Amino acid sequence: MMIQLALSLHLSDSTSDLHKFIQATWPTFDLFVEALPAVYMLSNGIKHKHARTSKL
Repeated sequence: MMIQLALSLHLSDSTSDLHKFIQATWPTFDLFVEALPAVYMLSNGIKHKHARTSKL
């Protein structure tokens, strides 16, 4: 979140521009952050499945 905030402060010309930027990008950023644990669990499961099949 700090990176997004720093970039938005740098890119915006005014507070209204900053508000519009955060309103437009926050849902996508939040979905990405919320989905990271699921991606990690999925990749870990695939890794363990691959390791089990290669031992046989």
